[in-house]
Amino acid sequence: MLKADFLQDAFHMSGNNEEAFEELLQEIDAHTCYHPVAMKNLVVFSRVEEAYQKNAPDECTVYAFWPGNPWVKGPGSKAPVIRFETVKVLPNVTSNKEYDAKLYAEMISSNSMMLSVMVNGKGSVYHVSTLAIPTLAQRLGVTTAAIGTRSFASDCLIAEQLNQDKEVKLVVKNYRRTGKICAVMSPKYAEIPLHDICTIYRDLFGENPNITKISDTTTLPSDRKNVTCDGWDVTHERVRINFAFHGYAEDINAMYNIKDKLIPCLELVTSDIGENAFEATGYWKTPNGAKIYGSSFKREHRGTVTCKAATGAAKGKHDTIRDIIRQGVEENIFDKYTKLPERLLELLQIDITPQDLDLTKARGRGRNAKAVVAAFQYVFRELHLSQILSAKRIRSIFENCIEHGQIDESMRYTAYDIAMKTFELELSLKPWLEKEGVCKETIRKFSEAVGKAAYVNFEKLADGKTGNTVSEAFIVPQTMEN
Repeated sequence: MLKADFLQDAFHMSGNNEEAFEELLQEIDAHTCYHPVAMKNLVVFSRVEEAYQKNAPDECTVYAFWPGNPWVKGPGSKAPVIRFETVKVLPNVTSNKEYDAKLYAEMISSNSMMLSVMVNGKGSVYHVSTLAIPTLAQRLGVTTAAIGTRSFASDCLIAEQLNQDKEVKLVVKNYRRTGKICAVMSPKYAEIPLHDICTIYRDLFGENPNITKISDTTTLPSDRKNVTCDGWDVTHERVRINFAFHGYAEDINAMYNIKDKLIPCLELVTSDIGENAFEATGYWKTPNGAKIYGSSFKREHRGTVTCKAATGAAKGKHDTIRDIIRQGVEENIFDKYTKLPERLLELLQIDITPQDLDLTKARGRGRNAKAVVAAFQYVFRELHLSQILSAKRIRSIFENCIEHGQIDESMRYTAYDIAMKTFELELSLKPWLEKEGVCKETIRKFSEAVGKAAYVNFEKLADGKTGNTVSEAFIVPQTMEN
């Protein structure tokens, strides 16, 4: 099932079918291995500039930096240069196959460094992914910025720092006789196959009596008949799969009589090159597809974890990882699914439009618009959105998404309407933020922040204790651009 671009840093596959997801993870696990190795047994191969690659692509010329750089004797010292056939690191590079042609192009642009693992005088050479640089920097005790750009100096620094009496664990992806290091982890790194995430969600959606029911007839989130896959996404960095609980949604929307039908969902994430072996996040999906993020649970790749350490439960015994994760998801996510509907019911009772306004008259509609604008101003400030994005961007968002044509002056608004409109920013602004060059982490923080709109203290706003007036200017603290 793996495609020819599997070893490229930009590898990406997605879909909506669970069976295809599980088959893909099994195949990736079969092409992943872990190599414990002493740092002093790693030799840096730094590809020399293209102008000096006399016989490329048939031959590869590299500087060979042994740990500690013993070649440096004083002024005028020259780094050792070695040449070898490119087929030793890209076996099919001369066969005109698109696969190796793309890997070769990546090698001469962003991934020009290789690492040779020396054992008893013999070495296996692996490409080094740009994804591995942050974890390599951690092991070396330097910043990512110091070694993030491929150059003679940065590769030489890596070799200098490898001269330590420490061990590391290499996470290597293999395909078509080619290997690439995707992470350089500590010896304590726990090797957890990606496919374990499938075992975990089967556990969660099986018989599960510990999840809090709303009533005796409520459909549990764990009821497999009412669960659908809401899409999956696989890259080298992380594996993500989403589930929607439609049966539970019908029950909870009917019980709370929510104006807009919301669907409770669960996002499961795992990674074999990141810090978190497993991460679960509960969220609700609005009718337009926006996500309202809730609580989450994480389990790291390292150490021995007890139920007490993982979930806060008053247990001192050691449980299996599956038990820990199952309990963590139950307590931190499933048991809290009613929190948002309960809060939305409260928001329906909080008026933003003053009761005494006559909305059939222009004066009343104008005052209504000002009251709604003031409410959005208050929410934006309470969520500290200007600390995530720049003040300039927040002003632009407010003017274009709230003030200009987005407010129905003839409608009576409650705090519920303000919260729901704020939720929708998660979806509507994502393309614009990406186009603006905002990084993924900042977009994630923004999405999580707007998802907390329901928990803003609207009661304080309704009591007039916020200091807000309907005519005040929209003021946010000045922050630096992201």
